[in-house]
Amino acid sequence: MRTHVNDATAAGPRQRRGIVLVLMAIIMVVILGFVAFSVDYGYMAIVQAELQNGADAAALAAATELGETSPDVAGVARDVAFCNHVGDGPLVLPSADVTTGVFDFAAKTFTPTAGGRANAVEIVARVNDQPYFFAPAIGHYQFDMEATAIAMLNPRDIVFVVDLSGSMNDDVEPLWATASIMDKQAAEGKDPNVAVQMAQTLFTDLNFGSFPGPVEHIGRPLGVPNDEWAYAELTDDLGPLSAATVAAPYRIDAADDEAARKQKAYAWIMDNQLGRLMPAARPFPVSTDAASAAFWTKYLDYIIEAKNPGNA
Repeated sequence: MRTHVNDATAAGPRQRRGIVLVLMAIIMVVILGFVAFSVDYGYMAIVQAELQNGADAAALAAATELGETSPDVAGVARDVAFCNHVGDGPLVLPSADVTTGVFDFAAKTFTPTAGGRANAVEIVARVNDQPYFFAPAIGHYQFDMEATAIAMLNPRDIVFVVDLSGSMNDDVEPLWATASIMDKQAAEGKDPNVAVQMAQTLFTDLNFGSFPGPVEHIGRPLGVPNDEWAYAELTDDLGPLSAATVAAPYRIDAADDEAARKQKAYAWIMDNQLGRLMPAARPFPVSTDAASAAFWTKYLDYIIEAKNPGNA
């Protein structure tokens, strides 16, 4: 009895082994595609978030410099952007990607401005040729991405609170603050008169009349020098209030004690300086009105450091 071996059956296993290798190659490509999709797509999402964070931070920082020159705005934006990590390094922001302009809040539109006053900054943060991890297996090697942020400088109304408790510091008082602003503006080569204009706007809004100027020291209309002894010289035995031509309610006599000198000097200041400098102030400074005198006495107690050189 003879046994015949079918050639096709004998060759079968070898053919199946070849098919498996091909299938494995195809499956590996598909697997790498899924890995690339999951890992690289996730990486792209992270880069996008990092870009947006960097753009937001740079725009917010740059918007605070809108009162300065454009190079200052771009410089701040670049510095803040560089502190943010994106992908495999810090975010580098070219000056060309920092644009100042006007943002219309109602229309939600940004218009670049070559000149004039800007109220917003647009930042475009980019990465180019960022490498993938697994996507090269399916023929993709690098990607580009960008994020945009706009920050607007939004002016707010300012409320002035008058504190009668005497707890506020000197730097909140309009006259002294104006002088400080003028000094700073002049030191920076800017127009110091801007401070006076702002103070006049404040006086107008508060119905205080004309702004008297950065400083008017105690006793100035009487020729008292502008120094730390102004009040002492005003109330001195030989001071300007001791002259015979001074009205009786204000005239200081050599026999007056400190309380009497203070009452007469304060009365003169209320009637001849405060009332003139703040014609719309309420209560109006009048020394003969008990309520007004009590109010403005507290104010004068706060701003005057009484020093007497020795002729009391």
